[in-house]
Amino acid sequence: MSHGAEAGVWGVASLVPKECVEFWNTFSVEKDLEKAREQWKFLWEVSNFLESVNYPAGIKAGLDIIGEYAGTVRPPTLPIEKEEYDKLAE
Repeated sequence: MSHGAEAGVWGVASLVPKECVEFWNTFSVEKDLEKAREQWKFLWEVSNFLESVNYPAGIKAGLDIIGEYAGTVRPPTLPIEKEEYDKLAE
């Protein structure tokens, strides 16, 4: 984004869309880098978590947590562990 990208594909936006739109507007429209860095802290926590587990399984779990059931992952992928699910919900 800082190099001029007009868009991106990011699974985190499926889980916390409001926060992602706020971040995009702060960074791209308002050009308020300091405020965007503060917003990024939360978004990085979610993104970093998803990168620490199987990404599609994490996205599916996150959607389940927010009430947007997207079905199960396809074999051979397994769902994330309950401990990971609980951490994501937190």
